[in-house]
Amino acid sequence: MAHEFIEINDVSVNYEINNLLAVSGLDMKIKSGSFSAVVGPSGCGKSTLMKILSGLIKPTTGNVKINNSEVTGPQNFVGMAFQNPVMMPWRKTLDNVLIPFEILKQNKSKKENIEEAIKLLKIVGLGDFIDSYPWQLSGGMQQRASLCRALVHKPKLLVLDEPFAALDAFTREELWCVLRDLWIDHKFTTLLVTHDLREAAFLADKIFVMSARPGKITNVHNVNFKHKRDLNRYKWNKKRLDNLLKNKRSKQSIFYKQILNLISIKKQNKAFHPDAKRENLNMGKKIFCFKRTSLDKKQTIYNITNLSSKYQKFKFNYKLSKYKNLLDKTSLSQKSELKPFETLWLSN
Repeated sequence: MAHEFIEINDVSVNYEINNLLAVSGLDMKIKSGSFSAVVGPSGCGKSTLMKILSGLIKPTTGNVKINNSEVTGPQNFVGMAFQNPVMMPWRKTLDNVLIPFEILKQNKSKKENIEEAIKLLKIVGLGDFIDSYPWQLSGGMQQRASLCRALVHKPKLLVLDEPFAALDAFTREELWCVLRDLWIDHKFTTLLVTHDLREAAFLADKIFVMSARPGKITNVHNVNFKHKRDLNRYKWNKKRLDNLLKNKRSKQSIFYKQILNLISIKKQNKAFHPDAKRENLNMGKKIFCFKRTSLDKKQTIYNITNLSSKYQKFKFNYKLSKYKNLLDKTSLSQKSELKPFETLWLSN
């Protein structure tokens, strides 16, 4: 049975500079290998809690114990990641991830450290970017690298302070799944600070609710859903669905094949990478258009959609002869009109 890995006993923190009482009467117990989340209003002391656990600040009163030892300073078995990835701009991705090995003394060779870092980078989808500088990475990619840096030395405790808050919804949910899978595989004790209740419920086994400043725990909620959780919102009758998919004439079977085709197309085209650059283009009120550009800038994909119930002419400012229909690879050199609600996917 898992033991109490973290014990916070009647802790208060008063910042003397501005005489601010950040937390008061704070009590928490967290079991080894568990995933816990802390939610609460802005300024309630969540970040102060993170600093206490990592040993960056000492409590004014009370005590903090990790694995039965009182925390009196920075801990080498703690990994941390923040909302701002804070990557060293003069260092490549791999070198940024290796920083903990330069700070901590471990009985491993440099080769072993590099192998461990590359393994993590591949898991989070950065295997092709180990030699890239931070300015060459998107925000989501930098946060992936930050997560690797926090985990590369195999910490017993992972502390996350709103690591996904600055990311778009799609990238944020993708990284939830990355973190979920890493935690399931390695079972490091994790404490996540977040404003997002959906994020907390998706990832955590237990959610601690903090009051307004001075912060203290007011409620504790157990999340009674088994891992591995997914983001699907609907439940299907699997047996019935399997039978429908076996019938090649059923709507479900036809739609399923179309979805598989689209997934295959998405995987084959770099411009669909979640971190690819996207921008909307102005083609009038009745036509919606956006483009996606791959990270290596070699592929550009355009989506042009007729939003109206009537035929609409459109003007494409690039030579259509250079682009093909992404779905069937046909040439579009003569195309200048869209059917009602028609969508075109163009790729160079």
